[in-house]
Amino acid sequence: EKTGLEDRGQYTLSYVLFRRFSPDFSQGCSVEDTQLHSLQLHPLFISEYNTHRQNDGSLEEPACVFCFFSLPNAGFLYSLKGGVELLSAYQYLEKVLEAVLTNHLLHVITKSAVQCFTAGCAAVAARIEDPYIDTTMKV
Repeated sequence: EKTGLEDRGQYTLSYVLFRRFSPDFSQGCSVEDTQLHSLQLHPLFISEYNTHRQNDGSLEEPACVFCFFSLPNAGFLYSLKGGVELLSAYQYLEKVLEAVLTNHLLHVITKSAVQCFTAGCAAVAARIEDPYIDTTMKV
């Protein structure tokens, strides 16, 4: 079966994050509570015209890449640029049906509600581009 990755000279593989979830049976958790519900890699580009191509036609590097994954009752947002950093942990009021990360918000759909959480991806990427963006100290 072809995977489209036959020319391995163009691709590199890096393990950036490993996390294992063990249920705490003494707290009434079950194995289902630790099953991965969703996974999203979210690149964030900072460019003047929202294009991801540079003047020479090559693709622009993302300012930051985020990894969001969700369990049925909790979600975790990591920044992957310049090392792995846990940015936020989210607790849902009930089991999630769908979770979607955007630049500013995490949208969580449950059986009876839509929940929105601030994600801050754009703010993190802006700080990577300009570490002094939210201070009065400018270089």
